[in-house]
Amino acid sequence: FADTPRHIPECIHEISPTVMTVVPRILERLYENMTAAGEQIHGVQKFVFEHALTYAKNRNPLAHKSFVWKFYDKLVYSKLRKTMGGRFRLVISGGGALNKSICRFLLNVGFNVCEGYGLTECSPVVSVNRPGMARPGSVGQPLTHLQVKIGEHSEVLVKGDSVFKGYRNRDNLNAEIFTEDGFFRTGDQGYFDRDGYLYLTGRLKELLKTSTGKYVSPNPIELELSRHLLIEQALVIANDRKFTSALIFLNPVNAKRFLQRTEKDFSIQRALKSKRVRESIERHIKRVNGKLNHWEQLCKWTLIGDELTVESGLLTPTLKIRRSVAEARYAEEIEKMYEE
Repeated sequence: FADTPRHIPECIHEISPTVMTVVPRILERLYENMTAAGEQIHGVQKFVFEHALTYAKNRNPLAHKSFVWKFYDKLVYSKLRKTMGGRFRLVISGGGALNKSICRFLLNVGFNVCEGYGLTECSPVVSVNRPGMARPGSVGQPLTHLQVKIGEHSEVLVKGDSVFKGYRNRDNLNAEIFTEDGFFRTGDQGYFDRDGYLYLTGRLKELLKTSTGKYVSPNPIELELSRHLLIEQALVIANDRKFTSALIFLNPVNAKRFLQRTEKDFSIQRALKSKRVRESIERHIKRVNGKLNHWEQLCKWTLIGDELTVESGLLTPTLKIRRSVAEARYAEEIEKMYEE
């Protein structure tokens, strides 16, 4: 057990684990550490390293291992695995959505990442990507003893021996959370692809309703935003508002690398005011907006430099933003985005 996410790389280097169960943010930290290794090399080595990373970010992990992959594996990927202890057989990710690009990268580098989905009420696993069959972006195929289907409003419904029988002394609630044919209503929205892989798209209870009556599902938007290297996490704001906006939390590690600053020469305040930083984030937001309905598109955003930690109350133990806490703490910044 690691005491803090910051110490994960040191723990891995010390222990050389074979199996690891993590929340997505931990894998994002490891990804940052591995890609940062290129800062210490120069010349031809750096050229090969950067091309190997680009290849790993884009290659289909289920594709045949070509000569190109074997070449990069010998020169780059095997060394990255060695820095992570060199003994990993399995990395299990759950508790939240894993960035699709990072998942693809880790699979291509040689880490057997298996992302899954579950709830406490289901003891807890519902579906998982099997080793060697992972599809980045999905949460895998349902366990064989479970029946999983998509119900009204795209809700994921589950039935089987590992699903609980109900909440103790909560008969009225139990009548609501089970369908007439005995399926448990998870509250999560999703869909299946043609091969039976489950993809999650949002959560019913977290749908935000604008003042114009349009619904916004924040989770997919926040996940897309956080794919940018300068964005630690994002919080979409839309409930009872006339348009959609977002709080963008800066990733200080990547901001320092992006600006090519030393520890001594770097400050969060300087990064927040940096024209290069803001323009890069703005371009990314425009790309994300291009995939959204007009009422979901971000009209305004505010860059935040505060560190996100469990201790500050801003994060849950699974490293997800506590929406109500963040909205209360940054109420002033939010209101400024809605001033005429």
